[in-house]
Amino acid sequence: MRARALTNSWRPYALDDWNFVLNVNLASTFLFMQAAARHMLKAGSGSIVNISSITGARGIPDRCAYAATKAAVNSLTQSGATA
Repeated sequence: MRARALTNSWRPYALDDWNFVLNVNLASTFLFMQAAARHMLKAGSGSIVNISSITGARGIPDRCAYAATKAAVNSLTQSGATA
């Protein structure tokens, strides 16, 4: 894992590092939820529980990508619950 992707602030932030964190934390959650939803539709019910971080609500210095993805995971989970 690229430590720089998890510890840089927004100022000297490479787009590749941003995308890496986005894929690990957000895209993977989205893809899992899609796969789980297919099974839940066949079964007629089910639950998805996503684990995030307080960082998604508060942010932490030098963790801008991480905080943004955790906030997005929180929103994605809430949106999925209302679908």
